[in-house]
Amino acid sequence: MQKQGVCCPAPPQRTSQSVDEEILLKREELRLVRERATTQAGGREE
Repeated sequence: MQKQGVCCPAPPQRTSQSVDEEILLKREELRLVRERATTQAGGREE
């Protein structure tokens, strides 16, 4: 019974920070992919 209480004491601050970092990384990846696609298409979109 006590194991459950000790199993999930994860602080919410740390979780939110890692989530924000993941979102930022995904945004950077999407931006790089878009830039690559624009460059390959001729770079007309600005």
